[in-house]
Amino acid sequence: MIDMHCHLLPGIDDGAKDLDMSLELAKQAVEEGIHTVIVTPHHNNDRFWTPSEIVIPAVEQLQMRFIEAGITLQILPGQEIHVNDAFFEALDQGTFQTLGDSNYLLLEFPSISYPHNIDEIFHELKIKGYRVIIAHPERNRALWGQTNLLQDWVDQGVSLQVTSHSVSGLFGKKPQQEALDWIEKGFVHLVASDAHHPKSRSLRMKDAFQVIEQKYGKKVVDCLIKNGESLLLNESFVELTADFFKKKRFLFW
Repeated sequence: MIDMHCHLLPGIDDGAKDLDMSLELAKQAVEEGIHTVIVTPHHNNDRFWTPSEIVIPAVEQLQMRFIEAGITLQILPGQEIHVNDAFFEALDQGTFQTLGDSNYLLLEFPSISYPHNIDEIFHELKIKGYRVIIAHPERNRALWGQTNLLQDWVDQGVSLQVTSHSVSGLFGKKPQQEALDWIEKGFVHLVASDAHHPKSRSLRMKDAFQVIEQKYGKKVVDCLIKNGESLLLNESFVELTADFFKKKRFLFW
């Protein structure tokens, strides 16, 4: 299993504070059946500036610490890129790191709004050869109930990633409701942990997939997990069509 959104690098953003915390999160990942984590420190927001030239050597150093500790977890570079007025400037400066060196970028919106020029941003990134994944939109109140808007984004080739804690209900009833509803509508392509801390913000991926399997069945879970693998291969994602949610009919004689 892949976790493509995780704040595992020590001391680089608001995720793991030190190496010990990174090691604990890594051990938890292995216990959950995760073999690869894409580390996604915050970038281009008011608090954190983590260009690729910082992320790549930090990943290499942490990978060595894992090997020394006997932790069989692969980590790959990425970023969670905040979309703001300085977005295009940061892009032109070459500071962005794609997810695992694919052509996928993970974008983060403000928590209660989304950029007025987001269609322009999607268009420009597509021209430059990038594919967009939006991080945890189910936690953005401005997107709750916005079925037509999200359908339009998906039609443009944008992918949505929901957070394991949202799916499990740990972020509240409404984010869970939106996340599950969007899964059923076929908007969601990925589930990730967005883990920051081994106790208060751990991975909880198995819990999330258990909720999804109980509600929608194993085929849906398998598709979401497979999309994580497809990201590593820089392939397109499978969309959750209505066929995934067909209920079995039982015949009685």
